[in-house]
Amino acid sequence: MANSAAKYFIERLWPIFIYVMNECITERKEPLIQDSVWSFRTPHRRYSLGGTLLKAMETAFQVYANDNPDEFRLFAAPLRESCFETTHFLLLKGYTANGKAFASEAVDYMCGNTAVLKVGYSGAQQQVASDLIRSISPYCGVKDFSKLESEVLNYFTLSEKTGVGYRWHGSAQWVLLTAMEDRLSAKGLKRLAEWRRKFVGRKIPTTRETKVREVTSPVNKLATTKMSDNQWLRAISVYNKRDYGSRREEFLKGGAHELSQLLEETTKQNPERFARLCLNLPGESHPYYFHAILRGLENAALPAELVEAVCEHCHALPERPCGMYLCDYIGKQSGDVLSKGLLEAVAWYAVNDPDPESELWKIPANGGDPYYGGDMESHGLNSVRGRVARALASLIYDNASVIGELYSALEALVKDPSLAVRSQVAEALIAVFTHEPDLAVTWFLKLCDVEDDDLLGTHAVEHFIWYAVERYYRELSPLLERMVSSSNPEVVEAGARQGCIAALGLPEAKSWVERCLNGDVPFRKAAAEVMEANLANASFRQLCEETLDCLMADENKGVRSKAARWLWSIKDKGIGEYEDLARKFLQSPAFLDDTDALMHRLEESEEPLVELSYEMAERIIDARSGKDPEKPQIHGLADSELSKIVVRAYSQATDTKVRNRCLDIIDDLSRLNSYAIEEAVEQAAR
Repeated sequence: MANSAAKYFIERLWPIFIYVMNECITERKEPLIQDSVWSFRTPHRRYSLGGTLLKAMETAFQVYANDNPDEFRLFAAPLRESCFETTHFLLLKGYTANGKAFASEAVDYMCGNTAVLKVGYSGAQQQVASDLIRSISPYCGVKDFSKLESEVLNYFTLSEKTGVGYRWHGSAQWVLLTAMEDRLSAKGLKRLAEWRRKFVGRKIPTTRETKVREVTSPVNKLATTKMSDNQWLRAISVYNKRDYGSRREEFLKGGAHELSQLLEETTKQNPERFARLCLNLPGESHPYYFHAILRGLENAALPAELVEAVCEHCHALPERPCGMYLCDYIGKQSGDVLSKGLLEAVAWYAVNDPDPESELWKIPANGGDPYYGGDMESHGLNSVRGRVARALASLIYDNASVIGELYSALEALVKDPSLAVRSQVAEALIAVFTHEPDLAVTWFLKLCDVEDDDLLGTHAVEHFIWYAVERYYRELSPLLERMVSSSNPEVVEAGARQGCIAALGLPEAKSWVERCLNGDVPFRKAAAEVMEANLANASFRQLCEETLDCLMADENKGVRSKAARWLWSIKDKGIGEYEDLARKFLQSPAFLDDTDALMHRLEESEEPLVELSYEMAERIIDARSGKDPEKPQIHGLADSELSKIVVRAYSQATDTKVRNRCLDIIDDLSRLNSYAIEEAVEQAAR
């Protein structure tokens, strides 16, 4: 589609690109802002969804620029003011596709914002700009080419000006001047010769294709489908190390890890056979094989005695290496299969397993960033005791009677020294709450009795409060106060969120709403989230609308953005039911932060919302023409939706004054060079 319907592809996906870039801003200080999704670029094959989307959008920009240069010029104009590196990467690619049509404006573009000269590929930062220069050079006028040459001769990257990067001083000019060599002045040729002498023996940086190869199982996949039990046991005995290939020609030959993956697949196809095979696996077999069989059995219905035999065999292995997957497997079992022995096995890992030994999520890895991205919950979920807590949650949800048998294990987990583990224990306490709420709340307060507030901002902890706050507000109120007094903004936001939720149903908690409206940014963000999520509930609608009206005018863009999400929260209801709130949104700063939400809702609306449609169009036109003090975050291809909405409003209007007003808007859009308005009018006429 990016190739065959470039304009349509951009029109549909470009709003998503804008959203992703805004949501994924990195902390790096650069002349242009990078996003974490597309900051690493390569011209070759893509191995991720993000990379594939970028390549497709690159193709669409190139096709659009080549096939419809006049339309692309209008679309590109506002994008040249973008602060995002990814946008400029795509613009460079678009201009390059049609150097003849865009020679003059490409020169103005690069000279007006030299930061784009560095927007290239990882390892070859000037490659994209030099490709554009080669494309436009034959078509540049003398004046334009001289202007570009002068700019390049004065161009050095920030890193080239540092002590560390000084040995590469001039490398960017070397690359760019090489692209201009055929038309360089004497001064330009002299400078290029200087850099060639400095970098003699070096090649201009270009990107090389990254090749990905798979480490394969030492036993062919087809062969494993035909292997007998004895053959499996022999293969497991032979390939009993993590890695097997030792010679150079065998470096892609795997070992126990790769063979165990095939064992898991075959176990799923014939679970009872491989459950019995597990009983014959020697204790010295690599743990990967036991893990594979346990994972393969998770959704299988086996006789109770076989389930217990497999679990006992895995539990009895030396050093007990199967805790994580064994507890996962036991957690999947129903009440009639659960024996005292299985529950005792789970309890053993809850109390005695050493994993985790430290708060790994706080410790920097080799690259400098902490393990698990600094995420406590990810660490907990990937630890044995954390996984035990999840298994207990599954068991308790289905069977209240096991609480008594697992009491000591639950108590031990509530007091676990690891915050990562405690972040998972909260999930088990939610299960306890469904059967014994008083006990669950008592344990929960003990769970949260730690010095580090980070635990209080985790999903499961907040989820427990959400479950319990209406019935146990008095008991949980001190914890909420502690949360909103934290130095961690995420914890503050979580506490304020739950306070607002309590306010929706409890008279004694009503003050939380006013408190959040008058609080710092995390408080106001919390109020916005709660109110937009509960707007559709008739019991709370008035309070939610009044609160959102205030927050959409908030001085903080993040608060306004969260408040504006109500337009998506009412997805199942028509925008007409909330026309008054939509009009308040339209007049608020939140609308100019992001015009897409209301535009999409109006476009998909089946109701004739004529006044709201033309009022929105007028607000956008005022902003574009400078009458509005705020500039809207609107891109060229949003014109298509806006044009359709205005033309439809004209066709739906019955009042002559309203129709004339719509015609005035159509004229204004034409004067603003909205390429889509003519197309929308033609389609309506047909």
